[in-house]
Amino acid sequence: LALKGRVDIQALDLSGLQPYLDPHLNLALASAKVSAAGELKLDGSAQQPVTAAHWKGRAALAELRTLDK
Repeated sequence: LALKGRVDIQALDLSGLQPYLDPHLNLALASAKVSAAGELKLDGSAQQPVTAAHWKGRAALAELRTLDK
């Protein structure tokens, strides 16, 4: 199985990820925005959906603000 695609994301708000971070990090994500443009390729099999990920392009994290809990 393989997936190859073009990604173009501008200022995607990541604050909605807070519930997934809570069990692992002792901080609150007040704000964070990600932008990315490039090609993403994922390889896998029926037994293991993602065995390799390849990225060619640019990615940026902006307006990162965190708070201690």
